[in-house]
Amino acid sequence: MMRLKKGEKPMNTNFKVGDEIRIIWMSGKPEYCGVVGVIINIDNMGQLSGTWGDAVVIPQDDVIEVIKIAE
Repeated sequence: MMRLKKGEKPMNTNFKVGDEIRIIWMSGKPEYCGVVGVIINIDNMGQLSGTWGDAVVIPQDDVIEVIKIAE
């Protein structure tokens, strides 16, 4: 399980579509705290879109944990 803190650059930036993550903290979006979802898109800036809703996760700014790695 990988956990990123605010401002920390991920050691492994190889997130994959299909990885399941939990959002621990999202900048400006407290309603997403604790939400679990699956990554469905990774844009060219490394922002993650997924089944958790309309907001994108920015791994360098938000606190997330990978709870299941896609095969």
